[in-house]
Amino acid sequence: MILMILFGVTILNSVFLLQVESEWELRKERNDIRIYTRKVEGYKIQEIKGVTEIEASPERILKVLRDVEGYPEWIHSCVTAEVLQRSGDDKIIFYSVIKVPWPATDRDMVQKMEIEHQQGSIQTHIVSIPELLPEKKGLIRMPVSNGGWKLIDRDNGTTLVEMQFLNDAGGSLPGWLVNMLLTESPFQTMSGLKVQVKKDKYD
Repeated sequence: MILMILFGVTILNSVFLLQVESEWELRKERNDIRIYTRKVEGYKIQEIKGVTEIEASPERILKVLRDVEGYPEWIHSCVTAEVLQRSGDDKIIFYSVIKVPWPATDRDMVQKMEIEHQQGSIQTHIVSIPELLPEKKGLIRMPVSNGGWKLIDRDNGTTLVEMQFLNDAGGSLPGWLVNMLLTESPFQTMSGLKVQVKKDKYD
């Protein structure tokens, strides 16, 4: 089902190093989760960042991020997720479908994730590779969904979790839906991660 893609570290240096960007603006804060957005030159949809603390180690949270098939259990509006190719534990190509409220059309994504281990932290780098699979009828392929997760060990049994993504949803979306994507979707995803990481399957 897959062509082999170059897995090198030319990953846009993740969204943590982007083009021309403005300052972050706090858009939502609740349940110890903060959601920020900022404008990025050349993109209609603003970049998003979520920040929270989770009572779990970075390694346990990483198990959740590696569990692609489990994404529909906690990633907001994700209805399907499957691994297309896995190279060891730290290089994964995966496909997912995002349910979008009517009258908009559901989106799908093909992405590559690489995991970087550092002293006291773990970072995932995620970049879209939309050309890897043929587009599917009834879905709009997202051309860009680049970013990742950063997990910083607090040395007290908790982890500082940062999620950052820059998206181009493809096609057109109504303004109310864009606003949901910017605030509610990342908030629900981070809330879901806090619940997911407690499940026994990650013991």
